[in-house]
Amino acid sequence: MPVLKTTRELKDVALQTVEGGVAKVITAVLGEDIEKILKLRDGEAGPLAPLTIIVREWNLTGEDGAALPVTVDNLRLLKLADVTAIFAAVDGLNDFFGQAQSAPTTK
Repeated sequence: MPVLKTTRELKDVALQTVEGGVAKVITAVLGEDIEKILKLRDGEAGPLAPLTIIVREWNLTGEDGAALPVTVDNLRLLKLADVTAIFAAVDGLNDFFGQAQSAPTTK
């Protein structure tokens, strides 16, 4: 019988506009991730909030040298090219977000 694997692999994504910047992202979105993503997308945190599910870690630091956590506020500092590279690294994510725009909300 086929085995349903519930583990995710991580992939390094080179950030396009941050020299040496790398984000570790999940390569596949599971059903439980979709639920979280839709709730975050529809909530007050804004459209970048789902990236906090997708980006598991990165090597970015602030100007003071302290590690920056993956938060909505820090994701807002990324340029479009970096966000696009992250979305492109996750199988089916661009298609999902295109379809999710017309999906019912979770509120």
